[in-house]
Amino acid sequence: IAVELEVSKTPVREALRELSQEGLVQFDAYRGGTVNAVTETDVREIISIRQALEPMAIREAMEHMTPDILDRAGQALERMNLGAGWHGWVEDNRAFHNLLYSPSPSRRLIAMIESLQNSTVMFVSNALESHPDRLSNAEVEHRELLEAFRSGDVGRAIAITFDHLAIPLQG
Repeated sequence: IAVELEVSKTPVREALRELSQEGLVQFDAYRGGTVNAVTETDVREIISIRQALEPMAIREAMEHMTPDILDRAGQALERMNLGAGWHGWVEDNRAFHNLLYSPSPSRRLIAMIESLQNSTVMFVSNALESHPDRLSNAEVEHRELLEAFRSGDVGRAIAITFDHLAIPLQG
């Protein structure tokens, strides 16, 4: 990997160690590293954990929210809806959610949420891409979530987020 990317072995080793800590890669003394597939069971567990953590992030973020951050989240939301392709949508979706939580002073909490997001990004992306109705639900909830943050309605933001996280698993 280091040769192919034209970098030293140290950053590759660190990246693989981080992926291993996140459960995305498993090392075997005889086979080397293998990528762990994220199953629906894994996603259900991760969503459940995020539903427990994200209300705390919402409360903290709202206490420290600024108009600038809300404007930047609104811009990310608009980019999502401009049809910049699937990859662009996924990146803007992450930016949108991360911006909303960014005012939280709890760096570890935010890092945990981002790690859990990273663990499921492929599953979530595939679920939304293959079910356009889920994608349209996500877009409606994004607008509602931004409005809840703008109005400072913590309870509404938590309720929207709780449902929003479960969209990829909707039947």
